[in-house]
Amino acid sequence: MKKVAICISLATILFAGYTLIGVAAPATKPAIHGLLNRNGASIPAGYRAALAGYVISGDTSGSVGWSQLQSAPNGPITSNNPIDAAIADVDAWNAANPSAHEALKLRVTAGAQTPSWALNLGGPCVELINPQTPSQEACLPRFWTAAFQVAWYSFVAELAAKYDPAPEIAEVTMTPNMTFSAEPMIRD
Repeated sequence: MKKVAICISLATILFAGYTLIGVAAPATKPAIHGLLNRNGASIPAGYRAALAGYVISGDTSGSVGWSQLQSAPNGPITSNNPIDAAIADVDAWNAANPSAHEALKLRVTAGAQTPSWALNLGGPCVELINPQTPSQEACLPRFWTAAFQVAWYSFVAELAAKYDPAPEIAEVTMTPNMTFSAEPMIRD
């Protein structure tokens, strides 16, 4: 009983300490309910009102590459990127359609979408050919190294600082350990 009381007292002190220094737990955003278009905002006419939103896409992959978001080491998030465009699009849609609000899912990928400045962190990049699409070649970063991970998590912190307050973004998936698709393995 004494151990339980001590643990509860410590938890109370820690919670009170965070509250006193102004660090509060962030509110959880509501989950997306319904269908999402995986191909970004390119939604056929007449279907958009039936969707709950879409996946932000910087190209045809249904994701936004790290290279589209941070052009320099430890640099700021690039302005006017695919995320900014999607937020503006959803804001306009929601203003015009108050009974059919949309939300966004953000998928950020590294692998073949890693910025050139991060490709050789932790050692030279690894040249690969995608066996599913032989015309697709890339020099992939060593995502398992500490140097790469430091750069990735610095980028994640920048991204979170800029977009976590955005109510339009309801879900985020981050995939640093990948090759051509959001998995580290290559199928042959």
